[in-house]
Amino acid sequence: MRRSVLCAALLMFAMSAIGGCASSPQYFYNVDSAANLANYRTFGFFDEREPGMAAYQSVAHRHLKSAIVRELLARGYRRSEQPELLVNIHVQRRDQAPAAREGGGSDYYTYRGDHYAWRAGVPTVASDYSDGTLNIDVIDPASRALLWEGIAVGSVSQRMYESLEATIDSVVAKLFERFPKQSPSQAST
Repeated sequence: MRRSVLCAALLMFAMSAIGGCASSPQYFYNVDSAANLANYRTFGFFDEREPGMAAYQSVAHRHLKSAIVRELLARGYRRSEQPELLVNIHVQRRDQAPAAREGGGSDYYTYRGDHYAWRAGVPTVASDYSDGTLNIDVIDPASRALLWEGIAVGSVSQRMYESLEATIDSVVAKLFERFPKQSPSQAST
């Protein structure tokens, strides 16, 4: 049941980025200032490393992974079965802002479970979102720390169904504009 909701949310979010009358997505970023992403060379996907995380992959999820792989390869990172970085993808569709819990927190980030979190002192961006939110988290699996987070928030339109792959490519490319590139010497070592 949870996977079918995720698939529907992925599709709805993907459609939010290129709709004719729909507003463009808003992009937000969080970076752990103590992390030097240039020190990492390899990546993999969280759902491929954590048992039970990926029962199956929808078409939209495969497009998201493909776009992320393309962006990371273009930045000099290599895909590996023993990655130094893990990438986690989360999509959620809502028609309102996330409900705040006691203490001012939101339950939006519960998808991370007990797997990883920000280090102490690194703020989390919480934003109202109209219809769809995509999070791409980059994690150091050794320390279980979230190092980088790209967030796209946008509205949904019917036209987006027609160009799902192009929508995803566009949103992921925009998110990764703020992700560091490897220098040629780092990428080759």
